[in-house]
Amino acid sequence: MVGVLAAACSVITGSDQGEEPALIRYYSQDAKITMPDTVNPGQEFVVKIATFGGGCTRSVSRTVVDRTLGTSLYLYNRTNRSTGVCTADLITIEHEAVLKFDAVSDQVIRFFGTNRGAETNGKTVEWVGERIVKVRKIPGVLVVPTSTAMAVGQSTQFTATALPAVTNPRWTWTSSDPVAVPVDSTGFARARQGPRSGLTVCAALVSDPAMSGCASVVIVPP
Repeated sequence: MVGVLAAACSVITGSDQGEEPALIRYYSQDAKITMPDTVNPGQEFVVKIATFGGGCTRSVSRTVVDRTLGTSLYLYNRTNRSTGVCTADLITIEHEAVLKFDAVSDQVIRFFGTNRGAETNGKTVEWVGERIVKVRKIPGVLVVPTSTAMAVGQSTQFTATALPAVTNPRWTWTSSDPVAVPVDSTGFARARQGPRSGLTVCAALVSDPAMSGCASVVIVPP
């Protein structure tokens, strides 16, 4: 699900030399956020924020996740003015953060950056937006870990959980490529060929094969 920021003023501190708070609003354009509306408790999910850059600002510096008061993402982009000449263009610089919430709840995620274009004298001001993710028990199968990266010869033990819970569940485990990453009847998988991307290991209930879930697998160079 794709969304945009609903924003208000805030304050950003602590940026290092060579970086600046990321632009999350540029005149009438808001940064695009890609994240799920609903997730399962204990399920990791990825939040992507396409901030604005250009000129001397062309790459991600860091994405800071702060759990002090709720969940806040402080976004910083890398600046490089040492070349003396910066291209006058507008690009997007994508930040990512992996989040997880354990309890059923509504979680507010705040995004801290800057706004350019709505203030006087062309000065960039601090800006914060919010999104809400619902943490619910979604019917289906949760495979953990939800994603993994292995080199050839390495292994991962996957586990499956039915939501809602099933008494004494039995699982059928499959791999999208049994040669590259075979998986046995217990969910134990080993990387055999690589590097490879876009692989999956899946579990389905024997009693109800439509109830299934998958984890993503990447086989990386040694």
